[in-house]
Amino acid sequence: MSKKKLAKVYYADLWGLREGKYEYLFKNDIQTTRWQELEPVAPYYFFVPKDFALQAEYEKFWKVTDIFKEFQIGLMTGQDEFFIDSNPQALKARILAIFNKNLNDETLKNLYNLKSQAGRKTIKARNLTIFKQELICLFCYRPFDIQYVYAENKFLWRSVEALKKHFIVNNIALITTRILAKPPFNHVFIAQHPGDNTLISGQTKERNYFFPLYLYPNEPVGTDYNLSIYINKDQYFEGIPIEVWEYRIGAYQVMEKYLKDRKGRKLSLDEINHYMKVAKAIRLTIILQEKIDEVYRESKN
Repeated sequence: MSKKKLAKVYYADLWGLREGKYEYLFKNDIQTTRWQELEPVAPYYFFVPKDFALQAEYEKFWKVTDIFKEFQIGLMTGQDEFFIDSNPQALKARILAIFNKNLNDETLKNLYNLKSQAGRKTIKARNLTIFKQELICLFCYRPFDIQYVYAENKFLWRSVEALKKHFIVNNIALITTRILAKPPFNHVFIAQHPGDNTLISGQTKERNYFFPLYLYPNEPVGTDYNLSIYINKDQYFEGIPIEVWEYRIGAYQVMEKYLKDRKGRKLSLDEINHYMKVAKAIRLTIILQEKIDEVYRESKN
């Protein structure tokens, strides 16, 4: 029994106006068409002509996904004009409307034109969550255009939950795209905050991937939380581990001292974001100190 041969692949294309294409197809068939034989190459086996002259040289370089351990597609709000703003107070006012019990669903939809898929998702989830100040965060919207976004996973098309944790402390991320709508390739940028799915692209087909330089652990420190951390009678920071609250640098209990020095006045959004970053930095410091102590103890045995 003879071994079967692999099938051959042929290619042809036709350019021009519709009328010209119809005319060609009426006058020609599979026999009269001028075909180009292809030699599909692993691993992609393209069914269109490709120049592989530089393939071997290209394969010598590292893949970006091999260099960076974690990466994620950028955020998609589904309704940018509602969830993104250069003014954090204006953004907050819109978001608070979602939680306003005096506005019924239909009024809210009409007031803010919440008719997209994200808008419908927001209406559906408005009673399943509460307003959280910490979700108003800095956001890389377009190149050199830093704005604010309300990053509530229950409202958005695609959140940046897994990416956001790496930006609580200072970090940067490489941004690039996997697919081009059309050349040339100019799609490389650096961001210092989580960013938009089309940060460096003009359309959603060119989805942007974020590769953070530093990865921060997600391990909890302690299980008891101190909720004694109020900034006024109605608002407070929650989820602060005891170890973080009690952590000292020199003579100061850092988290307590920061708030005491600002007693009697309203914290700005930048100060709130800074306080959250301080808590994260202290938390990571405690984790690293524990690991260093563990290595030291092992070295003594």
